[in-house]
Amino acid sequence: MANTSRDYYEILGLDRDCDFALLKKTYRRLALEFHPDRNPSEQAAFQFREIQEAYEVLSDPEKRSLYDQFGHAGLRAQAGAGGFSGGMDDIFGGFQSIFDDFFGGSRRQKVSRGADLGYRLKISLEEAVLGAEKKIEIKRHRLCKICDGKKVAPGSLIEACPTCQGQGRIRRQQGFFVMAQDCPQCAGTGQLIKNPCSNCKASGVEKEKASLDVKIPQGVDSGMRLRVSGEGEISASGGPRGDLYVELELEEHEIFERDGSSLYTSLSIPYTLAIFGGEIEVPIIGGTRKIELKPVKEIPFALSLEGEGVPDLNTKKRAALFIELHIEIPEKLSPKAKDLLSQLKDEIQKNPPALKKKKKKRTLFGFEI
Repeated sequence: MANTSRDYYEILGLDRDCDFALLKKTYRRLALEFHPDRNPSEQAAFQFREIQEAYEVLSDPEKRSLYDQFGHAGLRAQAGAGGFSGGMDDIFGGFQSIFDDFFGGSRRQKVSRGADLGYRLKISLEEAVLGAEKKIEIKRHRLCKICDGKKVAPGSLIEACPTCQGQGRIRRQQGFFVMAQDCPQCAGTGQLIKNPCSNCKASGVEKEKASLDVKIPQGVDSGMRLRVSGEGEISASGGPRGDLYVELELEEHEIFERDGSSLYTSLSIPYTLAIFGGEIEVPIIGGTRKIELKPVKEIPFALSLEGEGVPDLNTKKRAALFIELHIEIPEKLSPKAKDLLSQLKDEIQKNPPALKKKKKKRTLFGFEI
């Protein structure tokens, strides 16, 4: 197993209320994509183990229910019931339960933060370059508005379990040994709910749709994750909420292409402008910019506009925008234009250009010229 701490729904790219059919279909697709036989990289192998681990938990109704309520901590607690599994907190927690059993103390509930949530957000190239604030809507849980998380119907009380006297543990003696285990009647809670809340079915929580504002920094790219602290799942033990991780997906742009921090586009210009030069209006992120173009000697030709590319996330300094220029050939010519071009043709034929030595091929935006 990958032993991941990432949210299982985030790993599979699914919502928390997805059904089993979609879960199984998504698992098969991802497993094929990252299987070591098809993708032999170490990163793919790790992702493949993450996908397997996530599916193993979410395809099991009991484990999924436990994970939805308590996150990874709930799964570790379940594993610890059948054998040791955990870190130093689990070790000392285990010793504490032994002392409680022998000296009559009550079990202390470990307070932990809620589970983290994942959200995939599509952003435009303009938003990635210039920054933005996006409003998103997520599904998560909150305290039940009817019982305020108490799990019982209004006016009712939670009773102490008579089997364990509210301790949550029972002791059984076998010879010289005293064995302690969770109380089977109250499942280790020490409490009995005879009149459960009809709204939350004694879970203490209910689903909600939360609207959040997410700030998109300048210079982000696809695959980057933004952490929104304290906007994840509620904690079942009364701890702080988990975090929300927003994974960004950059949409394709109809004019510009991005490569790292540089931007690329192409533009057609009249052949007269290429010959004589002049003022030209070029597209940039967020608008247009006028520049003075000198006569072009080679076509295609690239302009470099410093400071019009993508900003660096740390320094905020923007890279360059490269514009590949092409000659625009008009489809129709007026009689006067044809006459002028004919005169130009005759003039050029009188003084043909001198032959130049063959230059070494170079590339411009991926094309050999």
